[in-house]
Amino acid sequence: MINGAKTHMKLEKGRISALQLMFLIAGYMQGSMFVTNYTFANSPRDAWLLILMASAVFFPFALVYIKLSNRFPSDNLVEINQKVFGRILGKALSVLYCIFFFILCALNFRFPSAFLVSVFMLETPMVALLLVFFLLCAWAVKDGIETLSRLSFFTTIITFGTFLIYFILLFNKIKIPHFFPILDMPAVKIIENLNAFITIYMGEIFIFTMVIPCVTDRENIKKNYLYGVAVGVLTFLIGVIMVTGVMGNMASISTGPLTETARYMEMQEIKARIEFFFMGVLIINGFMKSCVLYYVSVLTAGYILNLKSYRDFVVPLGLVFLGMAMTVTENISTNIESAKYSWPYISYLIIFIFPLVTLVTAAVRKLPKRRDAEAP
Repeated sequence: MINGAKTHMKLEKGRISALQLMFLIAGYMQGSMFVTNYTFANSPRDAWLLILMASAVFFPFALVYIKLSNRFPSDNLVEINQKVFGRILGKALSVLYCIFFFILCALNFRFPSAFLVSVFMLETPMVALLLVFFLLCAWAVKDGIETLSRLSFFTTIITFGTFLIYFILLFNKIKIPHFFPILDMPAVKIIENLNAFITIYMGEIFIFTMVIPCVTDRENIKKNYLYGVAVGVLTFLIGVIMVTGVMGNMASISTGPLTETARYMEMQEIKARIEFFFMGVLIINGFMKSCVLYYVSVLTAGYILNLKSYRDFVVPLGLVFLGMAMTVTENISTNIESAKYSWPYISYLIIFIFPLVTLVTAAVRKLPKRRDAEAP
């Protein structure tokens, strides 16, 4: 088996700061705006409250990810698995993670293209948009983590600023009665919606266990990791409050609630331009999230296969994601049911239970050993 630290240097030589990690996490979470259809289809009035509840539930798991990464400072997820569970079991667990990343990547490849086709480019073939999206993502991923971190800085700032300005322009259209009654649904429904919020919007940042070994100032990881989560949650909260306050229950039947709120503006001369600009911001968010998922998927596969470089693997694996994205169902109700009933429970196992078991096992076995901890 190849030494973990040396393999890391071969696959990714790029280095980023903890501040850049913050922007990567925030930008990734902002990319989840494309699944707002599910948010408002199930709980248009309570979405803002569910986000706050989900944040509180997710916080301890974020600490688990940080603790696991800090316990093995030079190792990513694949290397940690092999040190904690051994070569065979560790690699098997890494393969499960890799499959999970592949599915997420394929889904997120499709979301921006599906959004454009359903809202703005009705006559454009889906495959054409997917191909363009794939080529752009492949270019960014081949340049490595440093390029992705620079891109995330701009996308995060632009997105947060846009949402804030958008919120101010629509503030006089927000109606307080649209937020009431609060949690007027059975407890089972609340738990189902909460599960989806936790797993879809927040739990996916577990993937950054593959990125943290690239951070140079490790003493700032915890602080900036949590700051990144906070910025992502705040951006989403602003968007949800804006949509709920302006559209009310109408958001539950909208195909693009975030962009449709522009139609409620009183400034007719700039309304169409703002809607088009906001659509562009959402596309940029989807691009950023897809790039990070693409990068992590390729990197994970590279470590599992003991490759010397992941870059030669970018295009072939991207074509696999492209093919997977084309097979995803276009039925919105089917996707909503999956997000509600099946996907959260699969995600819980992968992104919550497995990392927690890994951390506990490492603590019981008193890993890493001193010689591993001191390895460069």
